[in-house]
Amino acid sequence: MWKKLEFNSVSPALRGEGASPHEEWQRFVEGFDFFGLIEAWREIVGDMMAEQSLPLRLKNRTLFILTKHPAFAERLKFMEKLLLQKIGERFPEASHMLEHLAFESNESFFKEKAKTFIKPPPPKLHPQSPLYKKLRQEAEVLFATVENIEEREQWISLYLQMAQTNNPHST
Repeated sequence: MWKKLEFNSVSPALRGEGASPHEEWQRFVEGFDFFGLIEAWREIVGDMMAEQSLPLRLKNRTLFILTKHPAFAERLKFMEKLLLQKIGERFPEASHMLEHLAFESNESFFKEKAKTFIKPPPPKLHPQSPLYKKLRQEAEVLFATVENIEEREQWISLYLQMAQTNNPHST
């Protein structure tokens, strides 16, 4: 009865000068890596907000974000321009297609949807723990030949980060 329009089947020459906004949006949604956005969400909003929010869907140039509580939605709303900018930097194809953020809050639904996507932050050792001190000593010996103090500290920090992510006993 009703026929679904296939925008990608129409050649650009048949469309005229340029694509209509709807066609442009359709191509964007089909080509956008939404799961990539979900995976990068922690980098975009930070650890604390990543535990409380999750991208839900794209519709009409709006990114809908699911939050655990309305307070987190309000906090993210204040950061809307910054978030759109960060998303645009991370996903350049999204910079001109996403114009707004909208929020939905539902704690039980959030827990159900988010459990498959939200990964806990990587464990970190406390600087006073014996394991951290041991790893730091190893790194200092390993990078003792680096003369620049700042560069040596960066190498030590990198070593500690890699050792912590590969250590199953770090908490």
